[in-house]
Amino acid sequence: MNIDFPIRLNKYLAQTSGMSRRQADELISSGRITIGDKVATIGDRVEQDSKVSIDGKPVNDPVAFVYLALHKPRGYVCSRRRQGDSPTIYELLPEDLRILKTVGRLDRDSSGLILLTNDGDFAQRMTHPSYHKIKR
Repeated sequence: MNIDFPIRLNKYLAQTSGMSRRQADELISSGRITIGDKVATIGDRVEQDSKVSIDGKPVNDPVAFVYLALHKPRGYVCSRRRQGDSPTIYELLPEDLRILKTVGRLDRDSSGLILLTNDGDFAQRMTHPSYHKIKR
């Protein structure tokens, strides 16, 4: 994955750690992120040679994006938590893939293809109304 520098810190953290931008903003706001020796603030930008750390531990290279197509059976919900006695689609996944987020959702009584990914930009482009994607 290529990163176009300079890049907003929250987007950089999302691309390098797999967390969401909102989660990154929470870490930044709590003072747990540093760029070099400086405690980062919301809106900071990262250059290619910047040394970014979370709780004093250096941020590694970007994580690889994962895209998963899953056939959702009827009776399963797309949320992370069970709703009543309905199982979640995450129970169908191996533990290491349960960090993925759904791209959209299907109702409990529906079955069909559901996409899961750790690529927040892709999920946004597929689901946000401003991108005019046709759903059938």
